[in-house]
Amino acid sequence: MTRLMLMYCAMCTGGCAFLFPAAHGAFIVTGQLSGRPDGDRCVMELFQEHESTPVRSLKVSDKIDRTITVAPAGDSYFVKIVCRPSGFVFTSKPIDSGQGQGKLPRLDLGTVQISR
Repeated sequence: MTRLMLMYCAMCTGGCAFLFPAAHGAFIVTGQLSGRPDGDRCVMELFQEHESTPVRSLKVSDKIDRTITVAPAGDSYFVKIVCRPSGFVFTSKPIDSGQGQGKLPRLDLGTVQISR
């Protein structure tokens, strides 16, 4: 019985790392959309820097104030605001995700003027 318990403990301390994912990070995205045409729907797409496939896509209204949690912490991300059917696209500068400690990094988009 003791041997079985030792094997179980060894497996759980060294072999169960998959149960504890990498640390999560987070950041805040704020801003304002201005001049959105009637009928336009906008989404905020989140991308890891140097990637072309969005990690997440979120519907946004004219006022943006979202906290976004990402994994792993410390990676750089950027957002795109995409509006349809106007075809408007805005791309932000990159931001590093925080380590989940202290004040979260903030990506302020300012006022984004939607134009066709």
